[in-house]
Amino acid sequence: MYLYFNYSESGSLRWYVKVSRKGRRIGISGDYGTPAFDAAYEAALATLGGVLRMRRVRGTVKPDQPERRYLYVDISQRGQLRYYVQLRNKLPKIRIKAEFGTADFDTEVAGAIAAQIALYGNEGDYINAQKQRNEERPALPTTPAQPGSLRWYWNGYKHSDHWLGDLSVGQEGLADSTRLQRTGLIESLMVENGEKPFAVLTRKVIKAEMKARTPSQAGNLLSALRGMIRCMIDEGHLKRTTIRRSAFAPARRRPHARAAGSSRGMRTIWRCTGRNGRSALRPG
Repeated sequence: MYLYFNYSESGSLRWYVKVSRKGRRIGISGDYGTPAFDAAYEAALATLGGVLRMRRVRGTVKPDQPERRYLYVDISQRGQLRYYVQLRNKLPKIRIKAEFGTADFDTEVAGAIAAQIALYGNEGDYINAQKQRNEERPALPTTPAQPGSLRWYWNGYKHSDHWLGDLSVGQEGLADSTRLQRTGLIESLMVENGEKPFAVLTRKVIKAEMKARTPSQAGNLLSALRGMIRCMIDEGHLKRTTIRRSAFAPARRRPHARAAGSSRGMRTIWRCTGRNGRSALRPG
């Protein structure tokens, strides 16, 4: 691009075309983005002897992610399709060089996943590696939920003012996109834990669900659960004492170790010193 702009002393915007650094420049009058402006730019460029160059306007097509967990795909700046394995965000990526869909590709992916799990993973990652990314989720039961179960709290959250909104009580509700997102995140927990009591949401369960998702999805899952719990507290179905025993309880503060220069330590040192700072304890 040989198109430049500056501002006059009066503050008006001025466009001009310049090919070389110290060469001649030609001003363009007119509104930017109009056909007349483009025609004046091409005429000025031809007069100065420049070659018309266009910026890349082709949109980047995002490829579909493979169904296998920990396997990702992207497109390089040169348009090359690249497959790589990454256990979690901020961990090293292992490039897969075999052709997609071949037996060598599957063997190389399995070896890369096993190598990353051996270095950075745990036992749960071996199970998640065998699952598909977009596997079908079983339908939830249609029978009434048992009071106190996780599905019972979830149904109450979907019919509350926090979810639907009621301006008379100061609740704006959730947007349709937020409802759809939270439905997919929380209902994935209901398949195995829906009929269990609320206490099933331990740190171990939440960590396992977060590891099975991307970092952004893991953060959205926590936000969705916090919203449901906040709603249940306002409705009087949960008590804060129950929350303190769950995975959402704040971390306990450990007692701070007494510093070496604390007042108690200074008194001990002062008792063992004489007037001039030397030790008052002399060998007998």
